[in-house]
Amino acid sequence: MGAKVRNQNRDTVGTVQDLYVDASGSIKTVVIAVGGFLGVGSKDVAVKWRDLKRTRDGKSVVLSTDLNKDQLKAMPDYKDERRVPSQAATPK
Repeated sequence: MGAKVRNQNRDTVGTVQDLYVDASGSIKTVVIAVGGFLGVGSKDVAVKWRDLKRTRDGKSVVLSTDLNKDQLKAMPDYKDERRVPSQAATPK
């Protein structure tokens, strides 16, 4: 969480906000915050784990993507299903 995502020019294009794993513990989806300033006004987008490249820079993990910041911003907003109240839990 909080790791920077960089493009091929090594420019920061977003920050990891959340990870979704399958039943075996493998990462499937990465939620990345893009745009905004210091986290304000950013939007969350979902990227498949397999679409990110992983390398090391000393002790840090570096995530990179072929997508640029404009392409990420153009993606649909990611809405976390856990933040939406269940219809069954709504009192009548």
